Amino acid sequence: MSAPQTTLDQVVANGQADHIHVSDALGFATASDTDDLILVDSEFMLVTSGMGGQTWYVTRGYAGTTAAHHDSGATVTRIVRGYTDLSRIKTQIEITDTDDDAILLAFIDSANAEITNRIGFFAGPSTDSVRVYDGWRCDSGTKLVIPGGIRSLSAVRIKESTDGSWLTTTLSDFYLRPLTWDRRAGSPAKWIEISDTAANSNSYFYAGYETIEVTGTFGWAEVPDDLAKLADMLVVRMWDFRDAGPETGRMPTPSRFVFPDDAALLEEYRREYMDGIY
Repeated sequence: MSAPQTTLDQVVANGQADHIHVSDALGFATASDTDDLILVDSEFMLVTSGMGGQTWYVTRGYAGTTAAHHDSGATVTRIVRGYTDLSRIKTQIEITDTDDDAILLAFIDSANAEITNRIGFFAGPSTDSVRVYDGWRCDSGTKLVIPGGIRSLSAVRIKESTDGSWLTTTLSDFYLRPLTWDRRAGSPAKWIEISDTAANSNSYFYAGYETIEVTGTFGWAEVPDDLAKLADMLVVRMWDFRDAGPETGRMPTPSRFVFPDDAALLEEYRREYMDGIY
């Protein structure tokens, strides 16, 4: 990134505003910057053209061209850090005005958090490319489980101990597993394994703290369809029951709308991508 990540939490909150104006005065970028990350609440905007001296208009909860635009037409890609968004929900409940956007966004945030908390990671695109892991998780073995999965591998570095130096490794000594045809459609690999005939790398991950560094593409390329549909259902259930029962006048608790089949689905994701880590 050419400029540090900037957090704008609470700028659009409580229905006080439905968009924000962002300019260089906030320190995002200069005319020469070409790759800057803007974070608006739980939604990431990856700016793929320099901001220059122009103003950005960023709307929380919306996808596509309605999410953000630039005075001079530069490109923005919205990387969703949630399983559903406002435009999806409003289509399902057939709302076209903005009167209830604030409460719907609150429901969306709580549904997204409920799913992520239950499975232990965000099952979707990740914006980071380098992660450091503790070697003790591998128990001096050949297998490193990656929470949330990994789609591609660019480099691996290892140390013999916590205070050791990075050792020379060869990328071809490391494998992503399971193989593509052994995974659910669209899902990333679950772990990295060292070859049993490693030519230029040590044959196992050493125990210690921050002894493994992985560079690659992490997470799902897209949010899994079954989790997106579950998030939609949770929000619609909260919306339908917002004025009913003992929680009238309060934010419905998303956990009460997670039915047994839903819980089983989330537990399947948790087991598949978190078991073996701790």
